[in-house]
Amino acid sequence: VEFTVTQGQKGPQAENIVAV
Repeated sequence: VEFTVTQGQKGPQAENIVAV
C-alpha cells in the first residue's frame, strides 16, 4: 500500500492522504 498526498500537502499528517 502506497500513501500519496495531494499537491500542497506534505507528510502522513496531511488531511488529504489517499491510500492506493
